[in-house]
Amino acid sequence: MRILSIDPGSSLGWASNASGRLEWGTESFHVKRGESSGNRWRRFNEWLDFATKPRVGPAGSWPGVDLIVYEQAHAAGRGGGESIWQGDRAGRRRWMEAEGGSVKEPIRIRVYGFPLAWMRPRAQRAGGFIRFFTHPKMEDWKRTVQAQVIPVKPATLLQGALSVTMRFHLARPQSLPKKVVHHTKKPDVENCAKAILDYLTGLIYRDDAQVCELHLTKAYSDQPGVEIEVVELSESRPVAAAPEQEALTMALVRP
Repeated sequence: MRILSIDPGSSLGWASNASGRLEWGTESFHVKRGESSGNRWRRFNEWLDFATKPRVGPAGSWPGVDLIVYEQAHAAGRGGGESIWQGDRAGRRRWMEAEGGSVKEPIRIRVYGFPLAWMRPRAQRAGGFIRFFTHPKMEDWKRTVQAQVIPVKPATLLQGALSVTMRFHLARPQSLPKKVVHHTKKPDVENCAKAILDYLTGLIYRDDAQVCELHLTKAYSDQPGVEIEVVELSESRPVAAAPEQEALTMALVRP
């Protein structure tokens, strides 16, 4: 498979194996003085067409690419990567449709609150019967999450395989220096995710068993909560990264 891997931004990094050997480099899409910021993604779109289509020239032939792998910029950003990501949706869609595919935009949700790890329902005997009940803190967290998910939920529940990314922002103690970013204490990130996956059932997807990829991070933050991103997986896309995709990703971070 011929792959083009890119790291979007005003200064873009790329790597590709389309020529039969691993190649990498950078491209600049900086806006010149007096120009509109839209020129950044226009130049990127022109370069992307040039980089993905087969061509023959004085320097040799280029077979084109079968797959584009990219690092996604997030809506909260304000840099060149975000300008290219937002501005070139039409360009990405044209490329995908020309290749016989389709574009499925991810569902992104920013939930504000204090994340909790999933707690097992407790059993209590009452009048000869066993009754299970959920901890009140978990009920509060569930209401907090679902109240912020409902406004952005899809018209119909997602039915296919899914990739889910969660970035947990946990409250920073006042005594902790700002330079400390990594959260190495309880709660465990996987237990935090387990609760969120349960709360999204019936709002975003029909069953959390549809989640085939799960990417998790946690860190200290002054704005506690969780960022959630849900992406539908194409049947033609493997769940695990192919070895050549991993090599291309490594090429982007080489010195």
